[in-house]
Amino acid sequence: MREIERILASEHHRDVAVAEGVIELDGIVAFVDTRLPDVWDSNYLRVDRPGIDADAVVAAGDETLGAAGMRHRSVFPLDERDGERLAAELEPRGWDAKRGIYMVHRRPPDRPGAFEVKEVVQDVVDPARRAFFAPDLDADQFLLRDRLLGAAGGDRWFVVREADVVLSFCRLLADDDTAQVEDVGTMPHARGRGLARAVTLAAVTAARADGHRLIWLAASADDWPRQLYARLGFELVGAEVSLYLAPPGGCGD
Repeated sequence: MREIERILASEHHRDVAVAEGVIELDGIVAFVDTRLPDVWDSNYLRVDRPGIDADAVVAAGDETLGAAGMRHRSVFPLDERDGERLAAELEPRGWDAKRGIYMVHRRPPDRPGAFEVKEVVQDVVDPARRAFFAPDLDADQFLLRDRLLGAAGGDRWFVVREADVVLSFCRLLADDDTAQVEDVGTMPHARGRGLARAVTLAAVTAARADGHRLIWLAASADDWPRQLYARLGFELVGAEVSLYLAPPGGCGD
């Protein structure tokens, strides 16, 4: 199995384990979680079969997400080219397309981290995590998802602290021989010091020590962190296009 296929399979396995409901349609799988209506990545359609008409995708969202009371729509085509096709059809209708990449750790970093990193439990990270959510979002929903993912994926949190205040953090999720570095964040006033480098490399080191052979992360295709991850030894292995329709006057994640 190719690396990108292993990554997608790991994501799918975790999402099935976490979801409140999984609805199988013809070529589409809907993940629904009424506990987390603000968390768009917990309530979405995965398009497994390329070529499904955009109108059919929209109707599937109404049938599943809409029926569960979700006002947003999130669509994740497994095939990148199919995602671009759907984006071309749905963006004129008011949908947003986001392009992401998958990267696998293959090389030593250009230099090591320069800060002491500690492993902590999620409760220690929660105050810092809250700072990253928009004011009109229910942060408790996202922290609950963190806990659900941790229960399904054996999460470990790594932080840099000063005076017991978390300045930077990331999480390591694992299943079998695959591990994902996720939720890398640094408080705004502490950025530019190499803290994200330190926590990310600590997570990679821990994953290697645990025997995980495939260590990966996801990043925005057009944002600067991908450049940092490349310097840390991650290489591009795949890309994705995801599609979102926000409710009128609303936002989400």
